[in-house]
Amino acid sequence: MAARLVVPPDLIEPANELQRLDKRRQKIEQELKKSRGKLANDSFVRNAPADVVEQERSRLVEFERTRAGLTRQIEQVRALAQERA
Repeated sequence: MAARLVVPPDLIEPANELQRLDKRRQKIEQELKKSRGKLANDSFVRNAPADVVEQERSRLVEFERTRAGLTRQIEQVRALAQERA
């Protein structure tokens, strides 16, 4: 489980934080695409050891969880930016 750090809103530069979060979300989207591709490949699912397939399924779940968290963070930073505007 990742550690959670709470930063006071006045220390955040919303534009920079949005850029950072968006870049991270794009990387997660790429990983999701790769993972879904593997799991959609019948040959991979059929021929890979069961533990490898299960590991890929677990990775997919974790990527989706991470993406959801990033989406929440992006929404919070956008709200902060609007408050400051």
